[in-house]
Amino acid sequence: MQKTISTLLIFILLFLGALSAQERKRSCGIIEHMHFLGQSNPGVYRDIDNTDEFIQRQREVRREFPQTLVDQVRVIPVVVHIIFKTSEQNISDPQIHSQLRVLNEDFQRKANTRGHNTHPSGANTNIEFRLAQVDPNGNSTTGITRTQTNTTSFSADDAMKFDSRGGKDAWDTTRYVNMWVANLGDDLLGYAQFPGGPEDTDGVVMLFSSFGDTGQVRPPFHLGRTTTHEVGHYLGLRHIWGDGPCFVDDGINDTPRSDSPNFGSPQHPLIKCGQDNMFENYMDYSDDGAMNIFTRDQSEKMNATLDTFRSGLINGAVFSSN
Repeated sequence: MQKTISTLLIFILLFLGALSAQERKRSCGIIEHMHFLGQSNPGVYRDIDNTDEFIQRQREVRREFPQTLVDQVRVIPVVVHIIFKTSEQNISDPQIHSQLRVLNEDFQRKANTRGHNTHPSGANTNIEFRLAQVDPNGNSTTGITRTQTNTTSFSADDAMKFDSRGGKDAWDTTRYVNMWVANLGDDLLGYAQFPGGPEDTDGVVMLFSSFGDTGQVRPPFHLGRTTTHEVGHYLGLRHIWGDGPCFVDDGINDTPRSDSPNFGSPQHPLIKCGQDNMFENYMDYSDDGAMNIFTRDQSEKMNATLDTFRSGLINGAVFSSN
């Protein structure tokens, strides 16, 4: 069965407790972020669950009417907010551009790139990410903002998303994918907000040294896959192991069952829950160099999310000031 957000929290918090006694590797803060949101607004769990159920129903409609399936590239506008205290954290434009390139390689399964795979379930999502050229006021922009802060590091409490808390206010979250890049504490590499969460905090957050594949990046999270992972969450995907034991999953038919994340660079066969794990999937916890696949069903769900909850992003008029 597929879990709701509320039951997912129980499983993941128990998992984090067990993990604390071990060496911690990849760490996505989406569940910590959900816990933070729920403290002030318990209804957010219901909102996100209801949104996910609506998206799932749209997936069924798409299967009944195949002509509605996406067969052309959908262009999504991005604004990258750099929040920095030190010069090292104020990453360069080339580092930012490298992340956009990696996203497009991964989401489009581009040949002769790290995002290519020959897996029979591997998919080109037909989603493309571009830096916005027009800001919310109609002015020309590079799609990059830079904000100096006095905050040493940020956590999963969304402080980096507000001018008043040492960060940068979001651009219109119905028209832009907002990406905040900052120094994160608590061993976080990044986190995202699931569809259905508060509008003013919608987007993804990444550690400055795991953003892109050049400049200030640090192995083993130096190939831009943290952002690929978090954008997957932003477009409705759950962790590939379902954040729980074998009897729950991620709601995706062509990803194998699992009961825990995979770390490092595993090798096949890697059997969990009686199936060979897809540790190469971008929604697992493997090192960047081990990842290279979104599946067809994952692509279907992300595109259904765009059709329903995030339709204002598609081919928006933010790429030309003319």
